[in-house]
Amino acid sequence: MQLPPKFYVQHMFDTTQYRASWTPDMPIKLGDIGVLDQGLFTLTTTLEDQGLTFKTRESSGLLSLDYNSKNTRVTALNGSTGTIPVSGVPMQANVEVKFEGSSGILFQFSNSKHVIISNIDELGDAILEKYDAGFWKKEWVIVTDIIQTDNTSLIISTTSNNTLQLACSLPIAGGSLAVPGAKINVMNESGSSIKILGSTGLVPLFNVKGIRKPFLGNPVFKSSDYMTSMQLPSQLENLPFDTKEFITE
Repeated sequence: MQLPPKFYVQHMFDTTQYRASWTPDMPIKLGDIGVLDQGLFTLTTTLEDQGLTFKTRESSGLLSLDYNSKNTRVTALNGSTGTIPVSGVPMQANVEVKFEGSSGILFQFSNSKHVIISNIDELGDAILEKYDAGFWKKEWVIVTDIIQTDNTSLIISTTSNNTLQLACSLPIAGGSLAVPGAKINVMNESGSSIKILGSTGLVPLFNVKGIRKPFLGNPVFKSSDYMTSMQLPSQLENLPFDTKEFITE
């Protein structure tokens, strides 16, 4: 298995067409500018620092997501476990998570907001002007699309046939661990994994846009498949995930 962070960010892009923050508590914001190195985003500056303003729009409703990779099973057991964790909080439910493959991911969040930069066409023109004038680096990408979550749980299993037994302080439904206000303890694990359980206020998923300069022709502002599907201007092109990310032409 490749290193867990790289496995995670590539797997999530292949599955959702979103880039995953690593670590998931990275304080990423709309208008952040950075570089991509093997899928990982590193902040360098912001649109505000570059003298560029932008408009935003957010979803009117809340969304929850429950994703398990292939050969991953989640089983919720009803009733109190009768155990008292170190925190002293009585547990109300047990959950068993079983990863039957060599690696796997459980990724769940609740009550999310989707926020995007809405004036992409205008912003793209301003960026291209800066690029042509030599004031914009080709390797820079802009965070233009984020998912803000109320509660997030993530498990990245790093060993074969790993089984975790978890205890939750609140009743759960359908095996979802993204329960607002719940405390989750690991009671037993047969292998090893990276676990982020019941974290609040994260931005675990985002999308970026950047400059692409063809061998012949003018530079264009490129985006992800998701943003292209929103029928944005024709100058926008796909930004597929690539473990090498940016190759100097």
